[in-house]
Amino acid sequence: MDAFIQRRDVPLVGPVLKDSAIIFSSGPNGILGRRQVFSLGWPEENGDLRVAAKMAISMQKKLAASGCRVQMVVPPWPRMTRPDEPTVNGMTTAVSQLFRDPYSRCGALIRFARSAHPFAMVPDLLRAYPRVRAVVAVPSRDQIRGWTRDLNRAGLARPVLTSKEWRGSRHPLVVVTSLQMLDHCSDFDFDLVIVPDARVLRRIDGRPIDYDDPHPPRDYRLLRHWHIPAFGFLPDWERLHPGEERRMWSLFACTIEVG
Repeated sequence: MDAFIQRRDVPLVGPVLKDSAIIFSSGPNGILGRRQVFSLGWPEENGDLRVAAKMAISMQKKLAASGCRVQMVVPPWPRMTRPDEPTVNGMTTAVSQLFRDPYSRCGALIRFARSAHPFAMVPDLLRAYPRVRAVVAVPSRDQIRGWTRDLNRAGLARPVLTSKEWRGSRHPLVVVTSLQMLDHCSDFDFDLVIVPDARVLRRIDGRPIDYDDPHPPRDYRLLRHWHIPAFGFLPDWERLHPGEERRMWSLFACTIEVG
């Protein structure tokens, strides 16, 4: 789930990984705040830098746009989930616009305009992956039944179940669950993740998982697997701090504007 930047390339990617936060502390003059700049990667003993795997994809996109040549070495296994090209090429909706960006194959944080709402885009995204096991993670349990009903009516040619109805399967299906239950889903059970409302993930820690932390925060591990595309939706009128966007790249690989 992690990627490694070689020591000689660390100065090159350093500016892309910079984030900052205001740290508050109490002193004789009251509570003071100071801005602390830190990196979204963990330094290794040999000088390499460990970053979230999907964040390496967004770094490649940014560095390539600035004229830097970056090569990514992808392991032969597991294989990345890919969309069905004939289906995507035959689409005339906003999803076809999304897949014009080659980096979208790894997933994306979709900044959508009012003309391209998740209610319309999520069924089309599922149609673009007709032979996979997909999980749709909604913000709360109260929304599970409504999304399950609407996706069943969308005619996806595969069963749409709630997380309570799901008993495990190797066949194509769609399971609707809550973000709270997403950590119970593994890459052995699902090949695609869609988050119709990603606003709750704005405070995610974008650094790689610290396996030595005795009290680790919720890490949404299924979203972090490099071979599983994850698509999250965020309205373009919702202001996103640059640091928040960088941290969300650890889950959604890159940002793409649609609509």
